[in-house]
Amino acid sequence: MSFFDTLFNRPQKLTQTQRDFWDANGYLILKRCIKPTLIDRYQHELDQLWENRARDDNPLVIDFGEGPLTGKRMYFKDAPDNSRKYIHKLNDLHFESQACRDLCLNPHLTNALNALLGGSPLAIGTLTFEKGSEQENHFDTYYMPAPRSGEMVVSSIFLEKVGTEAGPVRVYPGSHLIPPYEFSDGNVYVSGKETEMPDAKAYTQKELTERGIQEVIITGEPGDVLIWHGQLYHGGTPIHDHTLTRRSLVTHYWDAKDVELERVGTHAEGAHYLIREHQPVPSENA
Repeated sequence: MSFFDTLFNRPQKLTQTQRDFWDANGYLILKRCIKPTLIDRYQHELDQLWENRARDDNPLVIDFGEGPLTGKRMYFKDAPDNSRKYIHKLNDLHFESQACRDLCLNPHLTNALNALLGGSPLAIGTLTFEKGSEQENHFDTYYMPAPRSGEMVVSSIFLEKVGTEAGPVRVYPGSHLIPPYEFSDGNVYVSGKETEMPDAKAYTQKELTERGIQEVIITGEPGDVLIWHGQLYHGGTPIHDHTLTRRSLVTHYWDAKDVELERVGTHAEGAHYLIREHQPVPSENA
């Protein structure tokens, strides 16, 4: 094994400095966390999936955020030939791909997640991106609140080098300490209450301003992993050079002990995934 390879085999045990940074800022960057061979394997598999996506038994689902299919969710097998060039997210590839699970449930990553969650990480969903998302700022708890308040952590694995021109992620350090906005039903979950989002955004901006919180742009190298708290405010920056990709694998995790045992699939000791169906596709898009 070369010295280069050994860099990616060092166990990710969080130091006290990292824990203190996490507590204060709500995010961490783990450098050289994932081996290049695992990333290359996944990249190759993605190419094969796109090439062979039209098979009848392909259950994968894709969402588009750009181009003629903006805002559409559809079965991956029905995606047009030229659609890969547009902003999209391929949902829950970990259900079908060992290579995907080997990334998002890699022991060097799950060791760190265990320390932050206080239990075994359970991957509840994965999103594979080829370009920057350009997604507006948000809290992940708006869309997938954890069974226990605050018990969610998110990872984004860099599958390639990402600079400022490719639309990297931006985070707002310390925003996880802002008391969550409660919608009219007393919950932090936005579904069915989208008309209340302007008030939620105004509340968040007021808190950011009063606390002096400024955005931080996250760039990195292949194998780096950005981890953030489920209540950290974040989003996707604009893509300044649309010839660039920003390949990444984003995974949301809960603590496995917060889910019924029959819904917990096991990848390896201390590394689990939620057993559920693929994302539903609206009938008009099916």
